[in-house]
Amino acid sequence: MVLLVAASQTMLAQPGSPASRPVRSVSGEFIVSDARSAAGAGAMPGAARTDQNRLALEPAFLAVTCERVKQALYADLGVTTLSRGIVNITIRSIRGTYRELAYTTERFGNNWIYRLDLPPQVERHQLLRVLVQVLLQEMANRTATDHLAEIPAWLTEGFTQQLLNSRGVEIILPPPNQSFGALMLGPTVLQARQRDPLEDARRVLHDRPPLSIAELSWLGANQMNSAAGETFRCSAQLFVSELLALPQGREHLRTMINDLANCYNWQTAFLRAFAPHFANQLAVEKWWTLQVVHFVGRDPMNLWTGAESWQKLADLLRTSVAVRRTSAEMPAHVDVTLQAIIREWEPLRQTPTIRSKINELELAQLRVAPEFMVLVDDYRRALTAYLERRERATSTLARLWLFTPGVAKVVGETVQQLDDLDRRRAALQPKAGTPQPRALVTPGK
Repeated sequence: MVLLVAASQTMLAQPGSPASRPVRSVSGEFIVSDARSAAGAGAMPGAARTDQNRLALEPAFLAVTCERVKQALYADLGVTTLSRGIVNITIRSIRGTYRELAYTTERFGNNWIYRLDLPPQVERHQLLRVLVQVLLQEMANRTATDHLAEIPAWLTEGFTQQLLNSRGVEIILPPPNQSFGALMLGPTVLQARQRDPLEDARRVLHDRPPLSIAELSWLGANQMNSAAGETFRCSAQLFVSELLALPQGREHLRTMINDLANCYNWQTAFLRAFAPHFANQLAVEKWWTLQVVHFVGRDPMNLWTGAESWQKLADLLRTSVAVRRTSAEMPAHVDVTLQAIIREWEPLRQTPTIRSKINELELAQLRVAPEFMVLVDDYRRALTAYLERRERATSTLARLWLFTPGVAKVVGETVQQLDDLDRRRAALQPKAGTPQPRALVTPGK
């Protein structure tokens, strides 16, 4: 199909004509014109022939490429609605860098028109980046009223890297480079293995710390082509990938993009869209920190075995306390369960202990055997939810010392949830011969 489109458009617009007829993409969203001189329009620079990352642009090739990028991005986001904007792309006899690959936006009634000037040659990733940015802008501007939507840099860079590393060989085919009379042809043979889209990010972020949420929110333009730019791109790709992996992640990300025009910063639209997962910005930062540690810190060489994981988790879920039966006796150390702490300890006393357990579970999740990862995370979620629900059920500081009916309900449901998790943990207990954990007792018994 690419060759047929290229051939037909080449016959319609011969090099040597003063101006080539604009090429419209299949969906009609992209209109590509060639404003170069007759001598330069048909030339195929030698550098573009030998450099696989540099593309020599032609109208028909560019129109097909734009549609392929659009389909790939829409597939990742699950977009099914039709676009409403028009993207006018003009190839001009100019030399450009990344900073010059920018577009302008004009509004006509309820529709938007985007204008993009491109040099005769562009780097593969630069072309993909600006096309992704225009497509995201078009999606966000569909509900724009008084101002353009702000597209965060991490969103553009994240999807650019994701598409480049997962479908790059499919969406940007090399342009025709052989002339047969009036036809420009170029056979393309793709030989590639299925690779992890995050493979490059894993390599880069293993040596350089991933960026924080605050650092992802801003990046200087002069840093994009430096080592800081590479770290930003890899961190953005990981951030987008982890968001898509959340339950209904694609739907939430679409909602965020659609709401960008109604907000003066992307953070507001983000928290609205991802409200089921993040209560506030602090929750986002904690979640991101955990994802980063999982991505770069889970070393297969340092994982516990199944038996070690079971024993470590059993030890972690116990709390050692000192108990005196009489004032004259030395204190004896006994182990108590989480259920006993939640049922019997005063809320102000149990809170720091439970928070400590949550932190220990987060660290343990980095080293437990794969079959224990979900279980450990479920324990962590249960304890986190308990603290949040108990705080909501407690209205005043004075009532923190009392088990009100609302707190009693939260306590009962949490204890039941922990009992269920303990039964799941028991099912993972190693076979006979593995050291067993000590018996658990409750203070006073």
